[in-house]
Amino acid sequence: MLAQFLIATPQSKKSPIFQSIVYLCQHKHLSGGLGVVINKPMKDLHLSGLLDHMGMNCADDHTNNIMQGGPTHSERGLIIYQENTQITKKTDVGLSYSKDFLRSIADGNGPDHFFLALGHTNWQAGQLESELQEHQWLLYSTASKSTRDALLFFTPIHKRYHFACELLGFQSQQLSWQSGHA
Repeated sequence: MLAQFLIATPQSKKSPIFQSIVYLCQHKHLSGGLGVVINKPMKDLHLSGLLDHMGMNCADDHTNNIMQGGPTHSERGLIIYQENTQITKKTDVGLSYSKDFLRSIADGNGPDHFFLALGHTNWQAGQLESELQEHQWLLYSTASKSTRDALLFFTPIHKRYHFACELLGFQSQQLSWQSGHA
C-alpha cells in the first residue's frame, strides 16, 4: 500500500498551508479526503502539559510537540502512531481519536513512535484533484515503509519540508512561486 504525502508549493506563500506537508490518511475521488499536517508544531504546547491538563498522570516526560493537524475540528486530537506487529514484524501507521489510547500513552503503555495532531485537513469530492491541477500541492507517494516512517516520525520537524522536497528530487529553494505553461 502506498503512503501519500502532499507538499505545499510556494504558491501557498500567503496561506496557512505554506511549506506544509500533509500525510494523506484517506482519499477517494468520489468522497474526498482527510489528511494531517505533520510539520507545523503548536507553539509552547507539548504532550505532557496537555495530558496534565486532562488529569492524566504521565509515566514518562512526554516532550512531544503537538501538531497543528489542520483547520477542521481543531479542538479534536488525532494520534498518529507506528503500529508494531510482533508476529509479522511489520509496521503500519495507526490513527486513533480515543481518549483511552491517549491514557495508555500517559501510563507508558502506548506506542514508541507517535504524535498528536489537533485538527485535520479535509477535501470534498474532486477538490484535491483540482488543487493538484492548480499546482497548490506536489504529491509524493512511496511504498517504502522506512521512508514513510522517516517523514512521519524520525526526521526532525523543522527538517521535514526540506526532506520531502529531496525525496521528490530537488532542493526546497529550487521551487518557484511563479508558474507557467510550456
